[in-house]
Amino acid sequence: MQYDYCAAYVKFFSDEPEAARQIAEKYADHPVDRWRNTFAVITAQLDEASGRNAAAIDPENREQQQGQLAATEPSFEIALDGKNIQLVYQNLETVKVNFYPMDVELLFSTNPFVTQSGG
Repeated sequence: MQYDYCAAYVKFFSDEPEAARQIAEKYADHPVDRWRNTFAVITAQLDEASGRNAAAIDPENREQQQGQLAATEPSFEIALDGKNIQLVYQNLETVKVNFYPMDVELLFSTNPFVTQSGG
């Protein structure tokens, strides 16, 4: 069983994640909760990666409850990559991004130490 878990873990991060699902599904009805939940986490992560909603494996596990609640909250991240902007979002219909040109040299010249101004 431990070898199957290691194999599923490695295949999860390889080019064949569905092989990890096949291994994990063999243990879906395992009588030991710890092992059944361990393999169920792999299946849930594969579901989430493919765009399906992943349910909490153990409803009494606080970390899984918090993770499931966090997945339903709207959020976005913006990153600047050279001249491109990368916007990653979830649970949002629209995001408005405004750009304002600024002369950083002029801003620094007029107020070089903004944190010392106290206002």
